[in-house]
Amino acid sequence: MLKWWLSRLPLYNIGIVCSGIMAYMFWVLLGTLFLPIEAGFEITLITILLHGIAFLGYIFVANVLYCLGPLAEVIISPRKPNGFRYAVFGLGFSIAVLGPFVVPIHLLVFEIILGRV
Repeated sequence: MLKWWLSRLPLYNIGIVCSGIMAYMFWVLLGTLFLPIEAGFEITLITILLHGIAFLGYIFVANVLYCLGPLAEVIISPRKPNGFRYAVFGLGFSIAVLGPFVVPIHLLVFEIILGRV
């Protein structure tokens, strides 16, 4: 059981890193296109570093939450463990990959509400 979960952990982490990079690029694009200069949107080495550190924290939390998959399997003891594993992994992977997009989507929605888009 644990072997199955550990074998998917690299895929999980690669997905999170790729989605984080794409979300950051999306955020930069939205900020550059839609935020006025007066809003103070700028990309500096410090902001890149701080975003990177924050993202490492996100990856850490996502990996801690990944441990809920095997824990749930032990607690629930499903009759069809493979189906359970794929369903739980798929749900967790989807949430973890979409998580980094919360900030840029929030920015886009805010700009739509203000009528700048």
